[in-house]
Amino acid sequence: MNSEDKNLEKLLLSQKDLPYVSIADDVMSQIGDPTSQKRNGILVDMTRWFPKVAAACLLVIFAMLLKTYITEGNLDTDALMGISEMTIDEAYTFYE
Repeated sequence: MNSEDKNLEKLLLSQKDLPYVSIADDVMSQIGDPTSQKRNGILVDMTRWFPKVAAACLLVIFAMLLKTYITEGNLDTDALMGISEMTIDEAYTFYE
């Protein structure tokens, strides 16, 4: 038992000497390192993609508004919601 106690004490002392590194610090250092981004190949620089994605979204919204204007002839709220040709009876039936 005495040798096991000494081995256990050695293990405990060796653990105290290790520097404390949190998982969050390790992850943040990997994210901030540009070589790790190139090495992983998965992380993408979002600031480079943002203008393209925003332009695509605006283009889709513009195309939808243009289609609504062409089919309905105006861009009022009823036309945008798709209820411009709905009668009161249809609305009541739809509501129930």
